[in-house]
Amino acid sequence: MFLRELSAEKAKKQPKQVDCITQNAPIFDTMDFFPSTHGLQHAYEKLSEVVGGRLVGVDEALPEAKMETELNWQDLGILGFKLKAGVDKVKVISNGSFPAYIARRLPSVIAKTSMDSEKSLIYDLLRPFAIKSNKVIDAYSSASGSTTYSIIAVRWEDEQLCGLFDPNGFGQGAMFDTIYLSNGAPYEDASGKDVYGASFKSYLGFLLANPQNIGMIANITEAHKPTATMIDDMLDDCRANSTGKTFIFGHPKALRMISDLKESRLMMEPSNTHYSRRIGDWDGIDLVPSYNFNKGTDLAVDLS
Repeated sequence: MFLRELSAEKAKKQPKQVDCITQNAPIFDTMDFFPSTHGLQHAYEKLSEVVGGRLVGVDEALPEAKMETELNWQDLGILGFKLKAGVDKVKVISNGSFPAYIARRLPSVIAKTSMDSEKSLIYDLLRPFAIKSNKVIDAYSSASGSTTYSIIAVRWEDEQLCGLFDPNGFGQGAMFDTIYLSNGAPYEDASGKDVYGASFKSYLGFLLANPQNIGMIANITEAHKPTATMIDDMLDDCRANSTGKTFIFGHPKALRMISDLKESRLMMEPSNTHYSRRIGDWDGIDLVPSYNFNKGTDLAVDLS
């Protein structure tokens, strides 16, 4: 389910928190999230070999099909932070009520947390996964240093490439569980200041199990933009339009480079249709920009 659907089901007491998570993290707004099998751990099978059937004649024996899998485990993480404020500041801002102070400050903190987390998803998980899986198309083989863009195609699919959540992690009816430090009373921090504090935790994770669900164009520059063939090959790499939901992600400037192609299969648009920040589509695959991609400072990928 989408993060907004998860919030509607599990976070009814704080329904607006999901807006803070997704407002500057559009990739999170497109992901499918599925419940983990064992709380903060998720068990999944990785297909290593399959032998299928075949067409046989009337009264002929059917062939035996078999499937071999490997059992793997994926740990979830904790999306969270601590928030503290001096006693005097809380008194001035919210008449001494730390919960009221939190209510004013929390949206901006959650938004920044989700932006940093989406950047980590891009550069610590998706991009390395595409490189490791040999699913990278080279826009400029002579690129070097850190002066390039990347575009990533992802096909979200259950048990293959998706988000995970702990189904028992929403006990407070919010996307983030709140734990008041010192039972909500003032305490002395390490610097000797009297403060209030609270921890906020959301139990989420990501499963990257199948290289058939990702593709990427790397080493893009102003002088070496993606071609229509490159985009088609990237979508072939992630098997777009098969099961699941496919999206093309990139920095807005990188995705605008695609508009230079003037292809009949490309539809650019100034306003939203069904995903809040998409700027168009390629053969029906949504182009979704995110400012959490680097603006032309990706490290060049050596594919030699």
